[in-house]
Amino acid sequence: MTFRCLLGGYLLVCSLAHAQVNSTPKPCTSPNDVIPKGASYYSTGNPCLFNYTVPQARQGRLLRENPQCRAYGPVTVNCSSAATGNYGQVRTGLGAPSVSAQGPTRPDGNGRPVVYPETTLATMHFLPSRTSEEIWQMAENFSRQGHPLKSAAAFLRCSEMGNVRCTSALGQLYDQGKGVPLDRIRAVWYLTRAANGGNRGAQYELGVYWEEGEVLPQDFKKALEWTMKSAQQDFPNAERRIGLAYEFGELTLPRSRPKAIEWLSKSAAQGDGLSAEVIRILRIPNTPARFRDMDAFGAYYQSLFQAQWAVRSVPVGGFNGGAYNHNVAVNAYYAAGNRPGRAWCKSPRCLYLAVWRQLPWHP
Repeated sequence: MTFRCLLGGYLLVCSLAHAQVNSTPKPCTSPNDVIPKGASYYSTGNPCLFNYTVPQARQGRLLRENPQCRAYGPVTVNCSSAATGNYGQVRTGLGAPSVSAQGPTRPDGNGRPVVYPETTLATMHFLPSRTSEEIWQMAENFSRQGHPLKSAAAFLRCSEMGNVRCTSALGQLYDQGKGVPLDRIRAVWYLTRAANGGNRGAQYELGVYWEEGEVLPQDFKKALEWTMKSAQQDFPNAERRIGLAYEFGELTLPRSRPKAIEWLSKSAAQGDGLSAEVIRILRIPNTPARFRDMDAFGAYYQSLFQAQWAVRSVPVGGFNGGAYNHNVAVNAYYAAGNRPGRAWCKSPRCLYLAVWRQLPWHP
């Protein structure tokens, strides 16, 4: 899966900026532990993350005041979003915070302990008149001001109000461990909910998860389905992925360079420099007519890079005489704001491509 690193700093936060809201997600209709035999947890298209046990005497009130919840036994409640209010409920099952002496914390993307946004949200106050879009803007402002915990909590609040753009943003944060624990199970849940609601950024990210096979079982047909839905909404990351899939015969698509250039051109027209660069390489007359896979393309690009670098004298610390220095590439990759966490991000070819735009001789 080198393609995700190939996209470098473009991909990790782009979905937050481009996400769109098309509809309100449907409430769940089955509890987490009721899954058809042979189906994966998220393949039902109807994930229900919030499970609670609640005193039987208070269950009725919880259900009346939380229409997103349903009873699945005398003391068991399942909800499509977090139950609000105190009924003596205890969160259980998948996604329940791990509790330590300091409270529900887990490591974030940098390995530092951080609380779940539910904890921060409990200390914040929002005027009842605030719309979900206003809270979205508050979350954005908190992020710009350097308050990631408050930003995540605000995204959680507007997500609970049915705003799928906030739901998608929250999934992105869990994927990166930014202001929240690094929790890709939660990331997939939020992204699935937002993708089912029509959010194009979440659809793209969900496609990546199906392709990776890390949290979800690897399924290239489902990966193509979600990526194509996103691309058909003009999401440049998805258009790029479809283009690369046609070039290398991935995601069950047949090899087709004309189709590859067609889709890459769509994302390049939206300012995606990486797509423009790939098109440039593919259109060079001496470019091979077929590459085995992404790694083969990366190796070819590396050879072009070294050939061009050898005739230039622009000083870049660590790239001596056109020689590739893996440590420098790693540092440049992380300095660009990217995060570790994917084993294939350690690939030299992957990182090589991720830093190409930082080189001063490149357009």
